[in-house]
Amino acid sequence: MTMGKVKENLNVSAGEALKEAALPDSQNAEASCSVQAANEPAEGMELSRSGEISVLRLSGAIDISSAAELKAMLLKAFEGSKQVQVSTEGVSDLDVTALQLLWAARKHAAKLGVGFAINAAPAGALGNLVAELGMEKLGIFA
Repeated sequence: MTMGKVKENLNVSAGEALKEAALPDSQNAEASCSVQAANEPAEGMELSRSGEISVLRLSGAIDISSAAELKAMLLKAFEGSKQVQVSTEGVSDLDVTALQLLWAARKHAAKLGVGFAINAAPAGALGNLVAELGMEKLGIFA
């Protein structure tokens, strides 16, 4: 995925950001800016609810191969929730596609008036990727 395409995808309106988030096709998988290989499947995504709070626990590699599942889980998390929390403690890899979806989810939450939180800022190679893409200024992990 080129930087121009990343910027183009980030210009989606806030109201439709999550629903319209572009999911790159498998032909672009090798250019997805992944910290690790983009072909590692997600080890897990688990959504739980407690009252009006949804918690999405992510683990393993969250990359282009699991983007459609992540998008669906995020949309489901917003259904009937006043707060959506994303736990990234078990994540070993998060590529640019996943970062875009998390950014879109934050924008979607703001439009709906729903709280949205991610439990930790990226560190190490993932932190470097976020900085290299200029995504730290987007407030994904704020």
